[in-house]
Amino acid sequence: MFEAVEDDAGLFGSGDIASRPASGTADGDFYNVLDQAGQIFRIDRWSSTNAAWMVGLHKTTSDPGASDDQASGYFIGTIWINTSTPEAFVCTDATPSLAVWISITSSSGAPDATESVKGILELANQAETDAGTDDLRAVTPLKLKARALSGGQLGGTVGTPDVRGLRETGGATLLTYGAIADTEILTRVGTTVAGSTLTEAGIAGFDYAFTSKDGPFIATNNGSYEVKAAFRFRGTDTVGNINVIKAVANVTGASTGSVRLFDFTNGLQICEKTGIADTIPTIQDLGTVSNLPTGDAIIEVQMLVGSGKIQVASVVGEVT
Repeated sequence: MFEAVEDDAGLFGSGDIASRPASGTADGDFYNVLDQAGQIFRIDRWSSTNAAWMVGLHKTTSDPGASDDQASGYFIGTIWINTSTPEAFVCTDATPSLAVWISITSSSGAPDATESVKGILELANQAETDAGTDDLRAVTPLKLKARALSGGQLGGTVGTPDVRGLRETGGATLLTYGAIADTEILTRVGTTVAGSTLTEAGIAGFDYAFTSKDGPFIATNNGSYEVKAAFRFRGTDTVGNINVIKAVANVTGASTGSVRLFDFTNGLQICEKTGIADTIPTIQDLGTVSNLPTGDAIIEVQMLVGSGKIQVASVVGEVT
């Protein structure tokens, strides 16, 4: 396997160990140690640093051990071949009595890889990647992409998330999470969700921005409330008790105007702000909130002005 060539420049000779010269002349000089059959079983290399012959290649019928160290003539990089296995080893540490040899022909001598140690690591298959429970195998980008494109989560179960301020806009749910129901997403203050109790104030129970085919303004001079927009409200049993409702509103070409929220389903006024005189969009507190429905209902945004125009750009109800 490692046959010496007689005319190699560094070859210092061949023969039994007793015939080996006491020293070489330069680093890299090597001597072929022959067995009784005349076959090379060891190649020694002269080391000027150590002033000794060091074993570069050793062929035998056993594995190396901790005592096969620098004191015995081995050095980092020495190759050891067990011809009966067969298996080859390389010395990675020649410290006396603590020599370390690593197999270079099988995985038996290499450690398993960890987060801090380099070593052997197996790749996960697609099923193991999908399960997401194996911490011993590596996931490849291709298998991770396949899992993501399948729309699945990586193992485990999903509990109800602690999602605060989620809302429905324009009649469509802003966020859905798996099969979680709307009643779990919009959870009122004081209710436990996934082990956490929501106690913060200022959570949006609803948040709506409005447009219409006639633009954001309603022009009227009949002194009666007109419907600007309508939206679905899921009820206080779902979104919590809303005590503050605000609107962005202003008038133009009018002295004052009014805005109110009206429960169309149950025929009840919820809140009202009168005397709006701001000529630029301004946040208006719509006053005392009452008659909020506990269940599903259609809520109307109504506006009134004696002359000129009034607009509402958005309405926000806060869970407090």
